[in-house]
Amino acid sequence: EVQEGEISAELKQITGFADKFDFTVENYVLENQRLWEAARNASAVYLMMGLDMLLITVILLANLMTAEMETDRRRLGVLQAIGMTGGQYVRGQSLQALLLGLAGLLLAHILMAAVVCTGFLLQGGGIPMLVVRLRLLFQGDAWQTHGLLCVAALALFWSIQVLAIRPVLRKNIAENIKE
Repeated sequence: EVQEGEISAELKQITGFADKFDFTVENYVLENQRLWEAARNASAVYLMMGLDMLLITVILLANLMTAEMETDRRRLGVLQAIGMTGGQYVRGQSLQALLLGLAGLLLAHILMAAVVCTGFLLQGGGIPMLVVRLRLLFQGDAWQTHGLLCVAALALFWSIQVLAIRPVLRKNIAENIKE
């Protein structure tokens, strides 16, 4: 039995044979471990970059929606004056946020599909190889996770919209119309 870190007699014999006839013997188990470790490290970096981009996007989106609500305050005041309730306004804004979020997700998916297809085509092999690569891409369970992330993005977009509305709804009609 060989202890960890020791070389077995068979491996010594194989490496000796390889040295004698001038060729290389690879340990695919170790190479696969190195490859997985490198992939895990790269995935961690990509995850952190993605989370950073998400945080920046959320901050920019919150600022944009808050600024939009401040400029839309007068219209809200007029709508409140003619009888619209805060709940009705929130429902309308929620629908708008949902539709904008769906449009944004659709546009993002179209752009990503264009980038992925272009990248695959630039790798060579033409349309037949593109079809093969796309079939490989669409295998597996990652799409369930992707769907959940899309739903989470819509929920995040909606919650930012609702949070931007709240300070405006807290003010009375006169303050909203005046400003």
